[in-house]
Amino acid sequence: MIIGMDIGTTGCKGILFDLNGKELFQTYREYDLVFKQNGFIEQNSINTINLIKESIKEITSNVTGNIDAICFSVYGGSLTAVDNSDQIIQQTIAAFDPRGKKELEWLSSKISEEDYYKITGMSFSVGNPLVKILWVKNNVKSHKLKDIRFISFEEFIYLKFNITPKISYSLASNLGVFDNNDKKWSEDLLELCGLECGNFYDPLESGEIIGEVPAVLRDELGLTKKTRIVSGGFDQCCAALGAGAIKEGIVANGMGTVESFVSVFDSFTPHRDFIRSKMIQNCHVAGDKYILLSFVFSSGSILKWYRDIFGYEDSLKASKAHVNFYEYIINKIPDFPNKDIFFLPHFAGSGTPEMDQNSRGLITGLNLDTGRDDVVRAILEGLAYEIKINMEIMEGSGLSIKEIRAIGNGSRSDRWLQLKSDILEKSIYSMDINEAGCTAAFILSQIALGKVKNFKEAATRILKKKKKFYPEDNKELKSIYREKFGKYKKIYPSVKNMIQG
Repeated sequence: MIIGMDIGTTGCKGILFDLNGKELFQTYREYDLVFKQNGFIEQNSINTINLIKESIKEITSNVTGNIDAICFSVYGGSLTAVDNSDQIIQQTIAAFDPRGKKELEWLSSKISEEDYYKITGMSFSVGNPLVKILWVKNNVKSHKLKDIRFISFEEFIYLKFNITPKISYSLASNLGVFDNNDKKWSEDLLELCGLECGNFYDPLESGEIIGEVPAVLRDELGLTKKTRIVSGGFDQCCAALGAGAIKEGIVANGMGTVESFVSVFDSFTPHRDFIRSKMIQNCHVAGDKYILLSFVFSSGSILKWYRDIFGYEDSLKASKAHVNFYEYIINKIPDFPNKDIFFLPHFAGSGTPEMDQNSRGLITGLNLDTGRDDVVRAILEGLAYEIKINMEIMEGSGLSIKEIRAIGNGSRSDRWLQLKSDILEKSIYSMDINEAGCTAAFILSQIALGKVKNFKEAATRILKKKKKFYPEDNKELKSIYREKFGKYKKIYPSVKNMIQG
């Protein structure tokens, strides 16, 4: 049996699979980010580790038999600093933490964004982990630089599992100092930033066995025999693999806390449109391929905000009807879009193509007849318009989008997928899987254990499409969406100076 775990920004999921891919048990733990008074956003690193361990213990206490392997899909964009004794120097800094503006200015004065992108596949933004690395370098004076290691949360998990860490290519290429061309730490960037290879752990392919759970921890987790730890990767890459996006033309649309739109390339492609749009190119977890990532920082997190602030009455009604809250509110939205209401989902800053960490959310067009259901529909429309802006850039650069596969909690809503299909004017598939990240971790473990020959075989055997959503054949609806999209694209440029935090 194999445990695939998806470690997200606000929660961790774990699924136990048998060796044929059948799901046997599922667990979930939610955790909160720490919002500090100075505006910094961090994660309680040890608390997250404890909840990961708790999830594994829940699985092992509910099943019998040996766990052959555990693999982790891990969120990217974060940065943790530890010392030579593996003790935390700097708590995990969240991807959308705003610190590092001075460091960003310094970096952009030393190398052009185009030259930087051609090495790393990343753009200049406060969300770039290299900016966080430079911030720690400049502000944490308790340790000498040579005694600090800058790590993603993938390596932090391995540290706390008493396994010598290594970092997958996919997460290494998300740290901002990795050469995507040669798949190694960039000597030029390290020298530029006053860093050394010793400040990082060694990179390796996803789907490699990196160690075994030691006996002491094995007893704590309820593991009975030898359990291997398999290198996982960046959750967006894992989600793409879990959706079967392993060749060009197939796009994975992740509908979770963050909304993502992930395309696949056979080779690293630093196109100028991608550079200008600040889309990230990462090493894929699926062999030698690469992904192109565009995203909206706030997606499911906005619906959670709506639930917590405005959703009390709907929560009671959903509970009484024994229906999931999000399914309940989405199924109540009006059948037709309101021409006047627009929602800008920049609650944690904007994602691509602006990457404006200071942008804030906005709702406009309200009147005395506006109801909560109108607001929910406007939220879903705004998220789809953000994706459409990115999709237009991709297609304008020559990228062919043949098939969109939706994954994540949001993809369970037929109503949401139909609305998105209508706005994007593309067919969208939902996938017959519970959690793409966990499924990808399972596939990577199968590769490591030699249970399948390659990713194509694994995807063919395990991944199935569930339902296809076609754009509705309604000229009036299409006309309204196109008109609203044209107006939507003007909102951020028009108000950005008024809504910046």
